[in-house]
Amino acid sequence: MDEKRFGKVLIISAFGMDSDLATDITLRSYFTQWPKEKILILTTSFVKNEFAETIIIGDDVFSKLRTRLISLFGRNGLIQKSVLPSSSLGITKNRIDIKQNLFGIGSSYRDLFDLRLNRQSLKRVDDFKPEIIYTILGNRRLVRLVYNISVRFDINIVPHFMDDWISTIYRGNYLLAIPRSLFFHSFSKMMGRAQYGLGISQKMCNVYSKKFDKKFIPLMNTIDFTLFSSMKKIKENRLRTYVFMYFGGLHLNRWKTLRAFSLVLDEVSTSIQADLQLIIYTKNADVVTYSPKFKTKNVAIYPAIIHKEACLEMKKANFLLHVESFDKDVIQYTKLSISTKIPEYLASETQICAIGPRNIASMEYLRDNNCGFIANSLVISDLKNMISEAIENYSNNDYVKRNLALAANNHSIGQLNMFRDLLAKSSDDED
Repeated sequence: MDEKRFGKVLIISAFGMDSDLATDITLRSYFTQWPKEKILILTTSFVKNEFAETIIIGDDVFSKLRTRLISLFGRNGLIQKSVLPSSSLGITKNRIDIKQNLFGIGSSYRDLFDLRLNRQSLKRVDDFKPEIIYTILGNRRLVRLVYNISVRFDINIVPHFMDDWISTIYRGNYLLAIPRSLFFHSFSKMMGRAQYGLGISQKMCNVYSKKFDKKFIPLMNTIDFTLFSSMKKIKENRLRTYVFMYFGGLHLNRWKTLRAFSLVLDEVSTSIQADLQLIIYTKNADVVTYSPKFKTKNVAIYPAIIHKEACLEMKKANFLLHVESFDKDVIQYTKLSISTKIPEYLASETQICAIGPRNIASMEYLRDNNCGFIANSLVISDLKNMISEAIENYSNNDYVKRNLALAANNHSIGQLNMFRDLLAKSSDDED
C-alpha cells in the first residue's frame, strides 16, 4: 500500500463510525484501506470502539439541559423522536403536543450556538495537521465547525450527502424561520470552501449540481465481498417454505410498508399453500416500539445482529426485502437516497423484492438495473403480483448474475480508489 497516496483526513460527523448503524457501516467502508494514523475523527456521538483516533465534542450545558427536559417531559411518551431525523418537529400532520413542539424548537435554536473544541482537543487537531476535511454534516452546528476548521488550516472540504436532509431541516413551524435562514447562510459559506460534493446516488448528484452550482460525484456504499464468500447459496426448495428477510430500521414509517406486506404475505400463503414468512432484523428500540404493530403469525422481529453475521443471514434467505415509506413528508427526505443495505443485497446471491414509491432513488436504481421484483404501491393486488412473480422466478439465476455484476461495478474496490484519488486531489490543490 502506497501511503503517500492517502492524505491526512479529518472526519467530522455526528456518527462515531463504531456501530452497526447503516451510516457507520457506510463510513467505515470508505476508509477501510486508509492508514489509521492518517485519520482523525471529530464526532458528537459517544464512541465505544474507536475506528481511528476520535475526539468527542459537545457542550455539557446543553447536553445536561436536554437530559433534564427529557426526564421532566419525556415520561409516558410525551416527547418522542421525530419521524424525520433532520426535522426538529417531525411530520406536521401528526399533531404533536405542545411540550414536544417546545422541545423541538429549543433543539433548533440550540444549533445557533457554535460547537467549540476545548484547548486539549484543539491542540490535538493542530498536531494532526489535517490536509482535507471529509464530512456528512447534519445541522448548523456541524456546518459551522467544519467551516471554522477549514479556515483555520486553509484546507478544502469534501461534503457528502446521504439523504436530502437539507430540504427538511428546521421545518414544521414558523418559529423555525430564523434557524433555517441562518443555517443556509452558514451552509453557503461552507460550500464555498468545497471544490465539489459527493452524493449517495446519481439522482442526488444531478439535483444538487443544479441546486448548488457545483459538481457532485456519486459515491455509494462499498462492500467487502469476502463477507459473502464463506457460504454457498443453496437455491433448492422442496418444502415450499419461503423466507423474506428485512434488515434495517423501522423508522421513517417503513414499518407501515412492512406491515402491509406481512398482511398480504399471510393471505398469499393460504392461497398458494406455501409457508411464507417475514423475518425482520432491526435495532433493539425498534423491536420494542414496533413489534406490537405486527399481528400476523408469519412475522418474526429480532434485534439486529453484528454486520458480519447479517451478511451470512442474507445468504440464508429466499428473498431479501427492501422497503420505503409512502408518506409524503418522508419521501421528501429519502427521494434522493440509496440505502446502505442495497449493495449488500446485490452481493448476497439472494433474490430481491422491493416496495416503495416509483420516484425514490433506491427504487429507480433497482428497477433500472432489473435487480428484482418491485411493487410501487401498497395496493393489495400489486403486492400479491410481486410476491407471486418472485416465487415463480425463484430459481431464475439471471437476477443473481446481474446483481453480482452491478455490485462489482458500482460498490467495490474501484469506488474506494476513486474516493481516495478525489481526496488526494483536493488535498494537493490546497498546497
